[in-house]
Amino acid sequence: MTGKQDALAELDDVGLVFEALSHAARRQILLVLQARGDTMGSKEIAERFSTTWATVSRHLQTLEAAGLVATVPSG
Repeated sequence: MTGKQDALAELDDVGLVFEALSHAARRQILLVLQARGDTMGSKEIAERFSTTWATVSRHLQTLEAAGLVATVPSG
């Protein structure tokens, strides 16, 4: 890649982070994960926020795409 292409790719990455952080629920999920200091299942996160598993799963996918969390498939 050229320097310009690298810069554009980096801007895309930064854009993903800003997009992920633009939703209050995703920021709250990050705070809970940081405070917990350990792994949490998406079901456990959903119970904490009184929301559906599907909604939390979608938020986690966005956070993972931005490189802010890592997901680990369970059983």
